[in-house]
Amino acid sequence: SDKLINNKISEFQELIHSIGEERGLRHQYSGVTHIGTVRKVTPLMVTIERGGREVELKIENTRLLHMDELLEWKKNKLDHSSRDVSAFIPHGARPETIKDIISQVDGVVSVKVIDVYVHPGSDSTSVTIRITIRGDLDASDVHRKVNDLLSGIGCTLR
Repeated sequence: SDKLINNKISEFQELIHSIGEERGLRHQYSGVTHIGTVRKVTPLMVTIERGGREVELKIENTRLLHMDELLEWKKNKLDHSSRDVSAFIPHGARPETIKDIISQVDGVVSVKVIDVYVHPGSDSTSVTIRITIRGDLDASDVHRKVNDLLSGIGCTLR
């Protein structure tokens, strides 16, 4: 019982520190997940805003999602966009390794190597990679970060 009370106090304090930030709250009885910017926290209620609409929830009926749970929810529930990136990779580099590096970029949900071509005359390798970008982010910004990363590790964008 003390553990539960301490957990709720800790969660309440975290909500207060989250004012102005995006957080996720799961309603314990309906199972609905509410995502939005925390606007107001009182001892009984939390107000979150999403898309100009405010929702008030009873704190006792909700559970604050950890950041990894929030990211997982976004990965599974949002509509994502895809972009293809083509580049010549450095001699000796492996496409799967390049794919693994790209998968670490913030906002990238998944990465797939869709084409590898070794040019016969120059022996250079061209790779086309499809990146899936989280739906709540600016796809152009994430795409630019991926391009910058590829250039930074010695790839030549096509």
